[in-house]
Amino acid sequence: MPCTAKSSNHSQERCSCTGWQQDTLNMEFCICHHKINSHADISKVPGDEIKKLFDYTIKIDEHLTKHGKTLDSEYEDFYIIKGGYKFRLLKNDGTRDNLTLLTGIKVLFTTALPHMPANYITRVVYDYNHYSLAIVKEPSKIVGGICYRPFFEKRFIEIVFFAIDSDQQVKGFGSKLMNYFKDYIKDNYNIFDFMVYADDLAIGFFKKHGFTKDITLNQERWGGYIKDYTGATLMQCTLIPKVKYNQIRQILEKQKRAVREKLAKTNKPPKIYKGLTCFQNGVKYIDPMLVPGIKESGWTPQLDQRAKNTKHKAHYVIMLDVLKQLKNKHISMPFREPVNSNEVSDYYDIIKDPMDLSTVLKRVENDRYQSLSEFAVDVQKIWDNARTYNKSDTIFYKSAGELEAIFREIMFLNGVRY
Repeated sequence: MPCTAKSSNHSQERCSCTGWQQDTLNMEFCICHHKINSHADISKVPGDEIKKLFDYTIKIDEHLTKHGKTLDSEYEDFYIIKGGYKFRLLKNDGTRDNLTLLTGIKVLFTTALPHMPANYITRVVYDYNHYSLAIVKEPSKIVGGICYRPFFEKRFIEIVFFAIDSDQQVKGFGSKLMNYFKDYIKDNYNIFDFMVYADDLAIGFFKKHGFTKDITLNQERWGGYIKDYTGATLMQCTLIPKVKYNQIRQILEKQKRAVREKLAKTNKPPKIYKGLTCFQNGVKYIDPMLVPGIKESGWTPQLDQRAKNTKHKAHYVIMLDVLKQLKNKHISMPFREPVNSNEVSDYYDIIKDPMDLSTVLKRVENDRYQSLSEFAVDVQKIWDNARTYNKSDTIFYKSAGELEAIFREIMFLNGVRY
């Protein structure tokens, strides 16, 4: 936040201060003797937020100064606003603003985690030892959040609750929140180990973000400190200090480009062999291993026989992967098994050709689909049936549309176009 005030030096137009640093005697002034308004527009920041922003700035500044990087580091605080959304760190400090947002995140967790007792969620969210990092759509709608407890002496973080609003899940807010959370904890607390109890629906998400069921953290550090949840799976994630998780996509793209450039330099040009002429002289058969280039390619008769004996067709693995991706989506729960006629009595009177993900999986295992197109037809029935039976304002109707969009994209990448 460089200073924009006029300089007291007549030889230059503006103050030479390149960034806000609080005056130790007066928190309203920078060390350049100009007020915060000269460094940043805080007109839209609520009054009770300004003190918090000062505190956050000081902590970040002290951290960077300690490592000698105050002037050459690029960083963002968690108040940054993008597209009407902002990250907010929440704690029960008694302020009206924080209590309002904590109530919103409590409602989100209660809705997203229906099997968790509401009174337990309330107790944890408002507990003074717990913090929450939330994505807030201005002015005060909670889009997603993480409730966590830091164990500073034991050097690990317990993630208690994690949820994204169902209407926002396909926008990637879950990954954004998790990556932002990792960077915030790593950079501010210098803690690199996370622990979480994940239910069956959340295991896939946490695996995607580096969590594993293989617990390598010494049990003396976490045993007896975190609450054990029946039916949930304990998972661990250890952060890599040098990685900026909020920039993980850009990092991977750079790595891909580097690998491609390296391959382009090391790949040898293709070697072309002359065609066989022996068949022109009446030869009916030749040992494949004597054909120039065959041996060099790595092919063997055993590989050929193994390919012929393969039970499933070539697209079998693709279909399994597609179903796995769909099932890993939380919103796919209503479509995983056949509709129960005892719970929805008129369903089969209206839907004459029912379909669900488990039925499709059985057909995949039994080699019912001769092509990916046949597979796509059956999966499409799931979304069509949901929209036929349910009204457009229901969660089932909306979830079907979101899953259909995901499914079409996956199939497009595999060469199937509608």
